[in-house]
Amino acid sequence: MTNRDCGLACRKRLERYFDDHPDADLKNLALKALRYLAVSDEPLAGKPEGWAAGIIYAVADRDRQACG
Repeated sequence: MTNRDCGLACRKRLERYFDDHPDADLKNLALKALRYLAVSDEPLAGKPEGWAAGIIYAVADRDRQACG
């Protein structure tokens, strides 16, 4: 799966998440993070669901000590 394909699949999952949990600021940060990842030269290994979950976790916990 190319980064573009993974990015599109991940975006669908992020959109679905934010449809159920509306937060415009967090959504904008998550989509921005996804854009940075999708243009990376490093291939995005793993499943789009995992990337979406990781992005949500990372942007939701920004400026805080990580819990896990």
